[in-house]
Amino acid sequence: ATAYAIEYLVFLFQRVSMAGCYVIVMLFISWELSLLSALLAVICGSTLGFAYRRLRRAGRELGEANQEVSSHLIEALSATKLIRTTNSQEREIEKFYRLNETSAAVQKEAVQATALLVPVTETIGIIGGMIIVASATVFLVQPGYMKGEALMGFAFLLIRLMPLLTQIYHLYGQTLSLVGNVERTERWLGISQFPQQSFGARSFRGIENGIQIRGLEYRYPNGTIALRNIDLDIEAGTTVALVGGSGSGKSTLAAILQRLRQPSAGQIL
Repeated sequence: ATAYAIEYLVFLFQRVSMAGCYVIVMLFISWELSLLSALLAVICGSTLGFAYRRLRRAGRELGEANQEVSSHLIEALSATKLIRTTNSQEREIEKFYRLNETSAAVQKEAVQATALLVPVTETIGIIGGMIIVASATVFLVQPGYMKGEALMGFAFLLIRLMPLLTQIYHLYGQTLSLVGNVERTERWLGISQFPQQSFGARSFRGIENGIQIRGLEYRYPNGTIALRNIDLDIEAGTTVALVGGSGSGKSTLAAILQRLRQPSAGQIL
């Protein structure tokens, strides 16, 4: 998703640069008509605002839905024997189908919002372009303020500019639809590796009484809270299983017990 977002941004930059060249020539021909064309572009962008909001929301929801599907598949494949032993196949299948339906519904919303971009942009552009040319003919060409050849040149540039604007609005919408995955990737990249620290010279000789965890909390440098207010007693010689969904903090707690991470708050006795 991040690679697609970068590709869309590159194409968007190219189209904006080309559109900028057309606008410069149009300003040279007639700044009044250029202002009307700019107003048309603003109206078009404002009209598409609702579609952009839907795409941005759908992009975030789609990223979360895909993560839930992937996490469920990984957990189910890792616990195949446990699922068969507890006869939970039907429940896991039902959960998988439910997650897929949620992901499909969000993707459908994104596709519907994307499908609105091109026809809405082209319709507004054609109507607005006709209004601009007709107004220029009546108020500029006929009174003699502007030559007909200049209007024809401006109209030609405007016609060439319309497809570029359509592509720009479409690429911008596609980029917004990927913003959720990009933000998720950014949060993942912000998670630090195990810190380098001194562990001392004393040898570990085993646990005599047990481990007591009181009010343990851990927060990643990017602000993500992994553990909050954890209280746990583990007696010496006992076996404890940490069970939870993907991302619930099991590995983080194990890393803290091994002193691979330092807790943000709380005590380990």
